[in-house]
Amino acid sequence: MPYYALNGRLIYFAIMRDWAGLYMLGGAKTKYARELAPYLSGVSTARFPLDRPIPASVVRKVVKLRVAENKARAKR
Repeated sequence: MPYYALNGRLIYFAIMRDWAGLYMLGGAKTKYARELAPYLSGVSTARFPLDRPIPASVVRKVVKLRVAENKARAKR
């Protein structure tokens, strides 16, 4: 499964038949719970239906938070 990394793995992503998945949400799952609620599936997975536009603003927030989490972990 492909992923982006910065000081460790940030997010994984995959395309399935009916949805695009974003994995490894970290603290974004709680911080952006309201925005992610329609898409949450599993412990740390967001599924975006392919028949609707992917909410780029939500994905951007998740990635920025994951970058901050990884940078903080790298400093320790």
